[in-house]
Amino acid sequence: MNRLSSAKISVLGTSLTLLLLVAVPASVGAVAKQAATNTSAFCSNIDNKAATITTNLGNLKTKKDAAETTREQTLTTDRTQWDTELADNRSKWDAQRADNFKKLEAKATTPAQLAAVKSYETTVTTAVQTRRSANDKARSTFRTAVDAAIVAQHNTITNQVSALTSGVTTAVSTAKTACSTMPTDGAAIRSALQASLKTARETFNNDRKTDTKLGDTIKALAATRDTSIKANDATFKDTAQTARDTLKTAFGSQNV
Repeated sequence: MNRLSSAKISVLGTSLTLLLLVAVPASVGAVAKQAATNTSAFCSNIDNKAATITTNLGNLKTKKDAAETTREQTLTTDRTQWDTELADNRSKWDAQRADNFKKLEAKATTPAQLAAVKSYETTVTTAVQTRRSANDKARSTFRTAVDAAIVAQHNTITNQVSALTSGVTTAVSTAKTACSTMPTDGAAIRSALQASLKTARETFNNDRKTDTKLGDTIKALAATRDTSIKANDATFKDTAQTARDTLKTAFGSQNV
């Protein structure tokens, strides 16, 4: 039920080094063009390199979106499976409890004993419903909090990717503009572009490192849920035991 992970989202962080420190050497064609036009090899090839950087960044966004979609589908599947199994188990428990009630009623030989059995049945049935409602609430609260945490992480990463995209776009645009005005100054423009891309990458990676880990958040929420369920179960057991003791008293030495 808690099988969630943001690991796939980290593809952004691990792939950005290659993306943003991409070497921008001159191609053979660019070198030939440089000789003919006196334009630097870097500037001759700037459009191709800009297109590569833009494509790589787009691919990373696609991977991020795919990872989030897969996680959402997995979460939905896990919850549906859990709810189905729980409903099936509850039906079985209800049938077993009804059968036990019938057996107890059959053992009653006096009106007082039958009344004690009916009282026991009412107490236990009410306790079961109370525990179920409380446990359902704990699970619902957990799921709502998990969903909110996932949305918060999505928004955070989306903003970080937007900032990264803006930084990369500005760096590339600045390089292209510089090549238009100073086409022979390729080495300096290339150096400035790489520095800007490195800054964008490091800013993104540092922001990602300081984010609250989704897995840690979910683990804490699960612990709170489990504590509530444990307390609800303990309350039910106490109530059921007290009701059982009262029933035994009504039957005296007779085994029930």
